[in-house]
This record gives sequence, C-alpha cells and structure tokens, in this order.
Amino acid sequence: ATFCGVLDIFGFEFFETNSFEQLCINFTNELLQQFFNLFIFENETALYRSEGISWDAQEFPDNGVIVELLQGTPNGIFPMLDEECFVIGGSASSWQTKLVRTHDKHPNFGIVRTNKDNFIVKHFAGQVTYTATGFLDKNRDRLSGDIVRCLSDSTWPFMQDLFGAEEQSRLSPRSSPRTPRTSSGIVPGASPVHSPPRRSMTASLTSVINTEPQMSPLASTGRFGPTFSLDMTALSTSASSKVRRAQRATVSVEFRQQLQALMSQIKTTTPHFVRCIKPNKLNVPFADPAADVPVPLFDRPSVSEQLAYQGVLEAVRVARAGYPVRYLHSDFLADFRALVKNPELSVTLRDARRQFLESADEDLEMPSFDCAPAVKLLLTSEEVSSLVGSEGIGARWTFGKHRVFLKQEPFAALKAQQSALRNSAVLTLQACQRALQARRTAMRRRAAVVRLQACVRGIKARRFVERLKKEAAVEVILSVLHTFAARKQLFQARRATIKIQAQVRRRSCQKTYKKSLMAVRRLQAFFRETKRRRRLLRLPQLVLLIQKWWRGFADRRKARQRKLAKLRLNRALRILLKARAKRQERLRWREETLQAYQKWYRHGPGVQGIFPTRDSQFQEYLALEKEEECMKGKVDRLQDQVQQLRDKVRRVKEGGILFHLGLA
Repeated sequence: ATFCGVLDIFGFEFFETNSFEQLCINFTNELLQQFFNLFIFENETALYRSEGISWDAQEFPDNGVIVELLQGTPNGIFPMLDEECFVIGGSASSWQTKLVRTHDKHPNFGIVRTNKDNFIVKHFAGQVTYTATGFLDKNRDRLSGDIVRCLSDSTWPFMQDLFGAEEQSRLSPRSSPRTPRTSSGIVPGASPVHSPPRRSMTASLTSVINTEPQMSPLASTGRFGPTFSLDMTALSTSASSKVRRAQRATVSVEFRQQLQALMSQIKTTTPHFVRCIKPNKLNVPFADPAADVPVPLFDRPSVSEQLAYQGVLEAVRVARAGYPVRYLHSDFLADFRALVKNPELSVTLRDARRQFLESADEDLEMPSFDCAPAVKLLLTSEEVSSLVGSEGIGARWTFGKHRVFLKQEPFAALKAQQSALRNSAVLTLQACQRALQARRTAMRRRAAVVRLQACVRGIKARRFVERLKKEAAVEVILSVLHTFAARKQLFQARRATIKIQAQVRRRSCQKTYKKSLMAVRRLQAFFRETKRRRRLLRLPQLVLLIQKWWRGFADRRKARQRKLAKLRLNRALRILLKARAKRQERLRWREETLQAYQKWYRHGPGVQGIFPTRDSQFQEYLALEKEEECMKGKVDRLQDQVQQLRDKVRRVKEGGILFHLGLA
C-alpha cells in the first residue's frame, strides 16, 4: 500500500567527551549520508542517461570506507566491540589496543598519542575523538533477570510480547527459539540507545518518504560496492551458531538490526530530502528588527560548517562537475534567441517559437512541435557559439534529447550578453517613452496656461467688486468702533469707582477687627494666668499624695521580699540539716562497715552472720561512696544559694527604696 512517512533524524555529534552513544548516532548518520550521496548520484546518472549524454562521475563523494570501518566483519569497530564483550577478562583498554593494532594504517582511523584510552574516527562530517572507557559496559547494558521476569508476567499484552520471548530464552538456553520481530524488522525488547542533546551547530536531516510498492534503483550494486548492506554474518552464520549465541545479543547488535530494518524500508521508497540550516546561534531572524529595512542575521562560519557536514557542498560540487545548468529546448530558445543579430535567422527562430506556442495551446500536455532544430541553429550561430564554444569532447555545453546542458562559465557568458542586450533595449524603450511623455506634458501645459489666464482675469474682476464692498463696510465698522470705545470708557470709570468704595469700607472693617482681636487676647491672657495659679496651689498636695502612695507600695514590696528571703533561708537550713544528719548516719555506717570488714578479714570466712558475700558488700560500699559524692555537690550548691540569699537580704536592708527602683 502507498503511504507517506517523515523521518526526522539527529545530525552528527561530537563533544568534549564522546562515548558509545555518539558512535551509534554518527554511524546512523553515515548510513543516511551514504544513502543521500548515492541517491543524488543515481538521479544525476538517470538524467544524463535519459538525455543520451555521457558523464564521468569519478570524483563522486563516497563514505563507504567509513561504513566498512564501523560495521565490517570481522574487523569492524562494532563487531570487535561485540566480540570483546564476551571475551573472558575483556576490557575497554584491550579493545582499544586491538582497534589500534588492526586499523593503525586505515585512512579514516587515528590514535591519540597523549591518551591511550582515546581513538579517532574520521567521519564524513569530520573527525571525532572517542573515549574507549565505558564502551563495554554500555554495550552489555541488559536488564536483570528479575526485571525481565516481572515485565514478562505483566497483564499488558504489549509488555508480554516484548519480554516473553526473552524470559523463555533465559529459562531454556539450550533451545533455539527464534527471536520474534515486528513487521518493521526491529527486535522487540531492544534497549534503545539514548542520545545526548543535539549539538546546536549540527542541523537535522528530514527525509520525507513517498512510498510506493516498487524497487529502488539504489538497491543494486554499483561502482561503490554493496549499498547499505549492514554486515550481519557475524550474527547469523548458521543455525547452530544462533543456538550458541542466543544469549549473546548486545546493544550494538540490536541497534544495527533496527537500523538495518529502517534502511531496508527506506530503500523501497522515493525519498525527498529537506536540509535544515540554523542561521545563527541567537535564534533570531534579524540583526536589528527595529530597523527600517531589517537585515537577516546569518552566521557565515556556522552555516558553511553545516552545509559541509550535511554534504550539500559535495552535492553542489558534483552537480558543477557535470552540467549544472539545464534548459528545456523551448525555454532556451525563448531566453536566448534575442542574441542573434542575423535577420533571416532571427525570423526563423521567431517562427519556431510561435509554432511551439501554437502547438502548446492546442495540446497542453505535450506540444507536438519540436524545437530541437531551431535550438541547434541558435547554438551554432556566430553570436552564441562565440560565447559557449563548440560541442565535442571537453565542450562546455552539450545537446540532449529534451534539454540543453551548460557549464557555469558559458551560462554566465550567455546571461551577461543577454543582460547587456536587455539593458540596451531598455534604454531605447525608456527614450521613446520619455519623448512621448514629454510631448503629452507640453500639450497638457499649453491647455493649462489658457485655463490659468481665464482664471486670473476672473479673479481680478471679483477682487475689484470685493474692494467696493469693503469700502462700504468700513464706514459701518468705524461707527460701531466709536460706540464701542465710548462704552468702554464708561465701564472703566464705573469699575474704578467701585474699587475706591471697596477700599474705604475695608479699612473701616480692619480697624474694628483689630480692636476686637486685642480684647480677646487680653481675656485669654487673664484666663490662662488664673488657671496656672490654681494648678500651682494644688501641686504640693498632689506631690504628697504620690509620695504617700509610692512609699506604701515600696514598703509592701520590701516586706514581701524579706518574707520570701526568710522562707528560702529556712528551707535551705532544713535541707542542710537533713543532709548533715544523713552524712552523720552514713559516716557511722561506714565506720561499722569498716570494722566488720576488718573483723571478717582477721577471723576469716568462718565468722558467720557478718557478710553474706564479700563482693556484694564491696559493691554496696562503692555505691554509697558515689552517693556521698553527689550529696556533697548538692550541699555545696545549697550553701551557695544561702549565701546569695543573705547577700540579697543585706542589700535590701542597706538600699531601701533605691534597691526597689533598681538604682542600688
């Protein structure tokens, strides 16, 4: 069935430290770049073959050597990595040593003398330095048996399909079940290789695939050897080998199997390539968007590097190595027949062009008139042949069945001559057009002058009539102005009289207000003095009342503090007396215990009723000693508290009210 698919792929990647993920990503890009190169080559070859033109493509870019270096059997980088993963005692350093020993003289392989763990692969996009450390661990990245068993027991049918077969092969390694594959050829349960973030400088390649049930011409073997045939002989050499290596699948094997399925599907399609170029690192369209004419912002080194990495420059170079400019016969005749100066030949070419257009009007699908004879006459004419040369071996142009093929140099010469001829014709047309415009302008100007003269005479007559009207109106205006001036003088005199009257009345009111203000101030002064004298008379009584209240408050607080100090002192004395009594009791018991020990040691164990056992008595004695030490500490602290209370009582007695106020 016909379908349309879009494949958005990552670009070549290289970082400061490149590992297994970058190698897988760059291997994928090498295959897709090879597909792109061969697709361009096949298109060019098919076009030249259909036109009956011989073409030498010896310098066509090919990265088949790099692909063979990465996946060739048995000495490819990926097969050697898979083999090293199952060697007893295999390590990244030993794998790197084997790579250097095997590919030391390979043109696309290099080593880093200062770092033995690194190696260099010269990809189509440029050389990349890889760090061998961690390759084997990442290639062996397999799920544990418990996780596989758990996922295979899932109730989700998708999970059962993915991990059921792997669980069966793990439980019965001697059997040889085939690993189920999906319709796309991707092994279920394969561990995907997660790539790090894309390098911003590398643009992605989008392949828009219009698939039809047909075979691609790229599937055949051409000058560049087998195309996109991933070498899988190391994976399936025989049925017995599959049985022995059922448990030896690695990440790189599964990755290449999935890539093989993808490339097999792509080779059955008709691809169309879209190259995505990032113009700048700032992700902005213009350098100054606020300018009147914004200038697009292009980072030329970055764009050039992306074009080189994506093979666009190589494709352009291949196109220019052949005949990059292609014209249909009718288009070539329409564009360049004006270069012929011979009148008879010009008429012949013009008739041919007209007949072609008439046939095109009759049948829009395919014009019946053939322009090839007229185009040959045009190419062999003196004017055109002097620019493009003659046809033959090493010629700069050639004649096909339906197209004219040109090199860049003759095409540039034809376009330059065409531009010069068009410029000359444009100048002639401009001169004629300007003369016609000048004559039309002169006629319009003459008619305009007549109309202007009539308008000027009419304006003068109307102005004379207006002057007479104005003189009559001036007399009326003068009489009105005299009346207005007299009324204005009257109004001014009236306003002056009103202002004088207001000033006189204001002075009278000011005098009355000042007298009232002085009387109010004298009354306020008398009232304030009387109020102050009354407050001074009551002040001693208020002071005595405050002193009486404060002294009572201070004495009561002092009595409470003395009573509290006395209670604390009595409590401390009681505690000391109890502690002293306990100490005396302990000393007495200690003396008795020591005398009992001495008697026991003097008479021996024959004395009964003194100690049940010597050890238990000694332990009890040590416990009593510790308790005595603790009691001594408590007594010392209580004595310190008693001394502090005595000092406080003494300060209360000596300080009086100053102590209560916090001033003592």
